[in-house]
Amino acid sequence: MKRFRLTAVLLLFLAGTGRAFAGVPHLAYGTLRYADGTVPGAATFNATITSRPADVLTQSSVGCGYSGGTWNVQCGNFASAWTSGDILRVEFSDGAGKTGLVEVQLTNEAGDNAWSLTLAAPPKNVKLLIQDVTALRGSTVQLAIQMEGLTVADSVLGYALTVGFDKAVTQAVGASSKSTMTAFWGNPVAGVRESEVRIGGFTSNLTSTRLVPDAGILVNATMLVQGDPASLTTYRTVVRILSATIYTLNHEITVNRIKQGSIKVLANSTKIPKTLTLYPGWNLVSLPLTEEPNTLPEAFGTLSVSYVFGYRPVEGPMTWDANRPAFLNDLKYLDGIHGYWIKSSAAVNQVWNVTGQAVSLNTPIPLSAGWNLIGYLPTGALAVETAMASVNPDYTYLMGYVGGSGPSSGPKTWDRSRPPFLNDLLTLSQLSGYWVKMAAVGSLVYPGGVPKSNSGGPVAPFAHAPAGGANVLQSNLFCAFWGVQPDLLSPGDSLRVYDPAGQICGRTAVTPEGGFLIYAMGDDPTTQDADEGAADGDTMAFTLNGVPIPVGSGDPTWTNLGSKELRFGPSSTDSRGSGGMPDDFGLLDNYPNPFNPETMITYRIPGSGRVRLKVFDSNGREIRILVDGDLQQGSYRVPWDGRDSRGIPVSSGIYLFALETGRGTATRKCLFMK
Repeated sequence: MKRFRLTAVLLLFLAGTGRAFAGVPHLAYGTLRYADGTVPGAATFNATITSRPADVLTQSSVGCGYSGGTWNVQCGNFASAWTSGDILRVEFSDGAGKTGLVEVQLTNEAGDNAWSLTLAAPPKNVKLLIQDVTALRGSTVQLAIQMEGLTVADSVLGYALTVGFDKAVTQAVGASSKSTMTAFWGNPVAGVRESEVRIGGFTSNLTSTRLVPDAGILVNATMLVQGDPASLTTYRTVVRILSATIYTLNHEITVNRIKQGSIKVLANSTKIPKTLTLYPGWNLVSLPLTEEPNTLPEAFGTLSVSYVFGYRPVEGPMTWDANRPAFLNDLKYLDGIHGYWIKSSAAVNQVWNVTGQAVSLNTPIPLSAGWNLIGYLPTGALAVETAMASVNPDYTYLMGYVGGSGPSSGPKTWDRSRPPFLNDLLTLSQLSGYWVKMAAVGSLVYPGGVPKSNSGGPVAPFAHAPAGGANVLQSNLFCAFWGVQPDLLSPGDSLRVYDPAGQICGRTAVTPEGGFLIYAMGDDPTTQDADEGAADGDTMAFTLNGVPIPVGSGDPTWTNLGSKELRFGPSSTDSRGSGGMPDDFGLLDNYPNPFNPETMITYRIPGSGRVRLKVFDSNGREIRILVDGDLQQGSYRVPWDGRDSRGIPVSSGIYLFALETGRGTATRKCLFMK
């Protein structure tokens, strides 16, 4: 919890170098003030090393004290030895209810330590409560999350909540600020995951428009009730606040007083049968039902299905592969509001009979900026413009797909920038899924519900990076590569995949079982100004922890919607020189290129001597020296992290590498993209 504002840079003073020990002077000092700039007349503090909290120094200890706004702690007077990297924690109080806290990481760097912090009133006893509600299976309800203990005078700026639920019973589909305690939350940002939803909102920066009443509804969480109470008359499921932070002008308040809520699910006797035809190959479908079972592969019964692809905001691509180990399948169940690509492995049409409660037409479908794969809830067909009215004009592109091999099979599209007579997707219909491309965040509610557009809403403090991680451009095209190699891969290892141009297409971490599932994004033909990645037939390249690693077996070529098993060969991990001695001088292309945040530069020198490797900007100014020293004959690799000699990230643009040796000079160009 932050209870103060730091206004100076940490610098340390240390007599001696290397490891410190008890008795060696190490002075930490700084100043105290109130929010209005005045200085506390008196203050007390407790200073500890966080790894040894029982060892305490106070303002009365030798070498320590507070006077006239200045405090000091002599770390050498701790009874126990400290080492570089230890954290010094100093907690202050003025005796009148105002407190402050500073934490200093002790290092062996020379200098002065000057911390300035503000003493402020400690946060109040804040409480959050979730109300209990009752709902029929298949309906959408709003759970009111109430807050107590803060007033307008506390200057509440915003909040961030993580709400957990049982995904077998409920599904989070959004959040609403309607009828909450302040009219200035705007549209809350809801990051929905399988078993939790992250909700954040902010007020205006004007004090007069912050928290309106002293207590009331902070936000409404919108939930779809999908659980099956089976033979029970009622079924109650708990909804929990996993974490909660309230942001005020002077504090970040971690809320610990929480009353959990529940949803009482009533049995719904109205069941609707649906029949879908699964054509051989790919089918793009949706099931607007709370069907049972909806887990994979149980949902398919005796049907022959080999692969399922889903795509949800926040999580991104999720897949199930019948030929893949179960622990590598990250698509676990089918819900009633999203679309799914389903690949039938049968040679003939298959009939899929499903029965369940219909999902409420009022259920909002969360949409992220970019691509979304959605389901269709109305029972009758609607024109595209009518069905998508609640998020107009933010939807820009729709794609549907008709399975089979008939003359009407294949993709159907609607493009806002295209003449209407060229659009062959004119209506949306039930049991079909659709790709929707959005220019902004939104929440789709089909006609009959209440539109809930989030266009232009605030950004929560926990903005989630798109699936695949930072620097990976998303598209509606992808190829999944997977494998299990516990003999070569360790849990947490970083894998990246690149197309032939050096564009990073995907990244992942190795699972605890030594397996990997990595999505390589394809180049989206509807985005003319961006290269998202690969094209059909491209041979992909991989790195393990930043080092290129060859594919030992399997097919590394990119195929849209492909799922391919790979085995990697041994990695070439040398970061200094290679075993093979080169007989020529050369600077090779960096990899990847373009890059962000790091690229690897490979060069060869045929004999020993002085070597310099420098980076220049497009105007010829020297940016950084990466290598400057005597090297032996060999091949070398050195990374550049896109920073100059001061450690500051460079701007996007073209840069040059220059390799200078006694044999001559070689240069190469690279492109850094933010």
